[in-house]
Amino acid sequence: MNDPSPSHAPSEGDGTPGGRIFRRPHRVAFADVDAAGIVYYPRLLHYCHLTFEEFLIAAGAGPYPRWLQVERLGFPTVHLEVDFQRPVEFGAPLEMTARVERIGGKSVTFIFEGLREEDSVAFRARVVKACATMDGGEAREIPDALRRILSEYLVEGGPA
Repeated sequence: MNDPSPSHAPSEGDGTPGGRIFRRPHRVAFADVDAAGIVYYPRLLHYCHLTFEEFLIAAGAGPYPRWLQVERLGFPTVHLEVDFQRPVEFGAPLEMTARVERIGGKSVTFIFEGLREEDSVAFRARVVKACATMDGGEAREIPDALRRILSEYLVEGGPA
């Protein structure tokens, strides 16, 4: 059970006044861990992508396959930075969060966090996603409707 019930309610007292934070619970599966019983780090990046897909739906942008197949736009990761702060063990509850740090003309920067019990940060990823055509991969402006949705999750004081 990897995604019981995402939510996109604003969080209080989270250091981002005015910015909404998308949250989704995640249960660490046996297939995600290494011989030491902790999550193998590439799986944490996969959790970020799953959170991105669920974020699109919950925020009102629609499912990612619609963007890929109908709108013919994808959002490939073009840059990423990750800080690993605490291990995540098999079976451990984990809450994934997403917020927007920056909205550029043709890219958006997300901050994804994996939170353990009591909101302690297990890892934080800063992920830059480009808006690109599915036919040739050329960079495109982020559509206005999506830009409006993303701006609801923009960290206050972040560039728009």
